[in-house]
Amino acid sequence: MKKTKDQIDSGAKPADKGWRRWLPWAVTIVMALWVIGGLRVEKSKTPFHVDEFAKISVLLGGRVQPFDSVARNSLLTLRGKSRVVVADRPQEELGFFELAKAKQMSAVEWLLEVMTRPDQAEKRYIFRIDNLEVLSLLKLPENRKYFSFGELKEGGWEEVKKTGRSTARKAGTQRTG
Repeated sequence: MKKTKDQIDSGAKPADKGWRRWLPWAVTIVMALWVIGGLRVEKSKTPFHVDEFAKISVLLGGRVQPFDSVARNSLLTLRGKSRVVVADRPQEELGFFELAKAKQMSAVEWLLEVMTRPDQAEKRYIFRIDNLEVLSLLKLPENRKYFSFGELKEGGWEEVKKTGRSTARKAGTQRTG
């Protein structure tokens, strides 16, 4: 195969010229697609601006933090998870496929529901109780972990309040001042 005068002057081989021609175009196209993909606006799941609400600053415990952190930490404390399964019965009673299909609520959505619709929030299975003594004191079934606030109120809530008051009185008399 004979080399042309241009190939001899540039020192390039015939095969090199092919990829050198299309590589800059390929890089340009990939970068353009990346930029265009970043411009796409994500659609909101709800008509409410929950993501923007999550960014609002809140003062809690002497520290300013986003509302999302408050909601997530509260839910982690009560439930041990950062999402709530939206179901009409406890999570333990749901089958594998029912649980996989069940709608889930973020921590911010849950806390918004607690603040704006407490009657609905009272039915969510949020509270995780593992201690058998607490379960028996509240008169709750021992084969479950998650309970709604309504179930806690219906159970032995008055007994818990009495125990708490007597413990506070005993602690108050033993204080030195």
